[in-house]
Amino acid sequence: MRVRIFAGLILLLAGPAVAQQSRNRAAVDEKDILARCRVSMVRVVTYGVDGASLRMGSGFLVRKNRIATNFHVLAGGASAFVEFDDGAAAMITAVVAADGSEDLAVVEAATGNRPLLAFGDEFRLEEDEMLYAIGEPGDSPVRLIRGRFWSFLEQGIKLVTIRAPLVPGFSGGALVNNKGQVVGVTTGNFYGSRGAAVGISHLKSLLRPFQAIRVPLTSLAADFETLP
Repeated sequence: MRVRIFAGLILLLAGPAVAQQSRNRAAVDEKDILARCRVSMVRVVTYGVDGASLRMGSGFLVRKNRIATNFHVLAGGASAFVEFDDGAAAMITAVVAADGSEDLAVVEAATGNRPLLAFGDEFRLEEDEMLYAIGEPGDSPVRLIRGRFWSFLEQGIKLVTIRAPLVPGFSGGALVNNKGQVVGVTTGNFYGSRGAAVGISHLKSLLRPFQAIRVPLTSLAADFETLP
């Protein structure tokens, strides 16, 4: 199974002026959104056959004992576990859905009674709407990056892009609207200037019952493909 690492054109756009009142409201919204979402976020740590750490990414709860992340966060790993915001950890016991071409995977891990993130609809996004990327980069706690909706990009799948770059460790995190609803799964940057997320509609399709599988993590081969 191949993983697509998406590339795109560099487009330099000037953002609109933002009034002080809007900035103040954004700050208030950010605190509330982060507080609501952080309990449903995880750090994903993948290990190789030699026990050494391969990579870290993020993920979020979509169903009980089900966590969504990026395919490339897990690919080539021999084992992996998730760390919750409260410090608890759980082993990833299986992959229950995956699509390398969409850079999406859903894994099985004990989540307890932690709340799930609600899904939104990326097709309802409005021009310049403020969006929030949430992830657990490296050894840092859950954090938020805000950026206005830039555009949709078609790279075989629909990507949601924002006017802000993501940082390492945000792969597999949640891109949410001001209601805390997930509209995309963060996957990377376009030349470092625009954050990109796989539209939530792709994850919704992957979660359909008839597509469910249950395979070991080692079935996700590290077979990367860069698309022009």
